[in-house]
Amino acid sequence: MKNSSKKFSACVVSGFFSHAAHRVPDGTYVSIHGGLNLRIHPSSTLCTSAPSWILYYEVLETEHLYMRECMALDDPMWLVQVAPHFYNYESRAQRTARAATQPNAVESKDVNRASNWLFV
Repeated sequence: MKNSSKKFSACVVSGFFSHAAHRVPDGTYVSIHGGLNLRIHPSSTLCTSAPSWILYYEVLETEHLYMRECMALDDPMWLVQVAPHFYNYESRAQRTARAATQPNAVESKDVNRASNWLFV
C-alpha cells in the first residue's frame, strides 16, 4: 500500500474506529462493538470482495442490516493503535495467563477472531 493510502486509511480509522466489523464463516459480518449481524450493501464495490475486516459509515435497515460507505481494513490492529481508549487486544500470553485462572476460557492467537477483542 502506498504511503498516501496508509495515511488516508489511518485518518478514516481514527474517525470511524467504533464502526468496525469482522466477517464470520457464513459470509456476513459482526460489528465489534454491539455484536450486530451486518451485510455489505449490494451497491458497494466491496460486496464481491468480502474483506475480513471492514469499517462502515452507516447501517441501513431493511429486511437485513446493511453497511453503507464501507472501507476494507487491512490491519485490524490499527483499531488498537488509533483508539486504545476504546479497543484492547489480548495477546496469546495474556489470554493464556487469564485462562489459567478461568478453566473454561478458549485460547486463540488469531487476530481475526472477534472474541479476542475486548473493550476498555
